[in-house]
Amino acid sequence: SKLLAGSPHRVHNYFAHLTKFVDSPNLSYYDMVNRRFQSMSGMMVEQRRDDFRLEKDKCAMYRFFAANKLPHMPMVGVWTSRQRFVSDLRSRIIHRNITSLRWPAFVKMCHLTQGYARSTTRIPSPSWLVHHTERLVSWVDHKWAYRADDRERSWRTAANAMTDTILPGVMLQNS
Repeated sequence: SKLLAGSPHRVHNYFAHLTKFVDSPNLSYYDMVNRRFQSMSGMMVEQRRDDFRLEKDKCAMYRFFAANKLPHMPMVGVWTSRQRFVSDLRSRIIHRNITSLRWPAFVKMCHLTQGYARSTTRIPSPSWLVHHTERLVSWVDHKWAYRADDRERSWRTAANAMTDTILPGVMLQNS
């Protein structure tokens, strides 16, 4: 079976740790997600593990891809200061750095990963950026203040405990 191709690989303890939370073969998908987040949140508190950032922080994820030579779309820049990003945008420093991009380009909020947060916006062209700078500033301001919240999920407490530790950030990415 082709599924056996992965069998000689060891599962990292961070993910194998989940087995202590699985007590039935009949758990639903949502039960498994809930228990996975409980496991990850528990390791964050008990062992000071931050491996969850690979999933819950887009900028950390892309840095991991780059450091491990995994295929990914290049990051043009990452800002951990909203004021610096807005300043670079309004002063057109960003514009100079993106003249060689393939278009469209994308602005992504690092600390928001849930789809409902709509944390990625498309910049169709350099001229769009010039003419819509304040629109992009307004979008970044709104998203910077927005915090992830799995409000309608059974894993809300565990997931929010992790995402609450992630500082806001913004990434500009090539297509």
